Parts: sequence; C-alpha cells; structure tokens
Amino acid sequence: MTTELIYQDGYTYTIHLARDYVGTTEAIKAGRNMLMDAPLHFWVYDSQRVARVEACLRKWFPDYTRGICLDALQYLREKMRSGSVYVVQQEKNFGSFGGGGSACRSPDRVSN
Repeated sequence: MTTELIYQDGYTYTIHLARDYVGTTEAIKAGRNMLMDAPLHFWVYDSQRVARVEACLRKWFPDYTRGICLDALQYLREKMRSGSVYVVQQEKNFGSFGGGGSACRSPDRVSN
C-alpha cells in the first residue's frame, strides 16, 4: 500500500511500509527531511491528509489508536524514525497549464 502524503515544490511525497519499498535511498532521505521539517501544527487542519495517514497507520500498526490529528502525524514521524515507514520523494512532476496536458496539482485538491 502506497499513500500520497503531500504535493510540495513539484514533488509528490508518498508513505510506504519499509519492508515493501523498493527504491533509492536518496528518495527516502529527501522524504525524511521533508517530514522532519514539516509544520505539523499546520498540517492538522488538512483533514484529508490526516485521514490518509491514519488509514495507513491503522492498517500497518494494530497498536495505533486514534487520537487527535497531531497524534497521527507525530506517530508517523516516530515510525519513520524507527525505520518501519518511509516517506519517499517521487520524481519531480511537470505538467502543462492550458495546452491540453495535465497540470501538476496537490492530491488534496480537486481540479476544476
């Protein structure tokens, strides 16, 4: 199971269970840096993002119990620090605006 966490600065960051991930260590390091620097106190206001994180945590870690939104994000950080979960930076996404191509967008937003 791979879940989109955030689209930021042209990159999509995804959550992976460590034992299932096959990819580069550079992508893992970039994802780790992003999550460690992330302003979680702002992320808690994005209910869709928190719900995606909680869905992963409940599926992968039976000991996870739902708390406040910040708890889920901090638990994700703890599992990343322990090596159980990877947050991975995907290849940079480019799109075209208006020329018939698909525009880059946040997975949290709906395009009109």
